[in-house]
Amino acid sequence: MRMAQASKRQGSTLVDLGSGDGRVVITAARQGYQAHGYELNQWLVWYSRLQARLQGLHHKGYIFQG
Repeated sequence: MRMAQASKRQGSTLVDLGSGDGRVVITAARQGYQAHGYELNQWLVWYSRLQARLQGLHHKGYIFQG
């Protein structure tokens, strides 16, 4: 997440291609980014969305399948 810290500006958006289990998206959302993750594996998409919701970050961290 060091790369993201260097470019952080209020309202910045981070995009993670191949977001896997959503760790980067969730961490970025926790730090104030609008974060978007894209993952092909439907099970990882489900897991990522669940984790974001459980941590209350589903309004800042979005996971898309495709």
